[in-house]
Amino acid sequence: MDNLTPVRSFLKELITPIVKDAVKTALTVQSSSATKHYIPIAEAVKLYGMSVSTIYNRFDDGTLTKIKNGGLTFVIQEEIEASMQAERLSAVDESARGRKGRK
Repeated sequence: MDNLTPVRSFLKELITPIVKDAVKTALTVQSSSATKHYIPIAEAVKLYGMSVSTIYNRFDDGTLTKIKNGGLTFVIQEEIEASMQAERLSAVDESARGRKGRK
């Protein structure tokens, strides 16, 4: 008999419910809205060139929804894209107003 068998059994009993709960939570988040894509903050920073502090500021002002799962924080990809689109439209609008004032 292996001296580590009781330790392995103890760890298995301890870890199995934690892992099952984590998997269940992850599946629930994914299946709750098939049209939303949740991405980690680090990936959002790489994809959209936003800083982490900008993302957290948008969480604070309600522009973006923060999704927590364990130690990870996710953001809804469609919300980031909509937010960036709104910024672009605002910049175009400001530019157009500036041109009108120069006549």
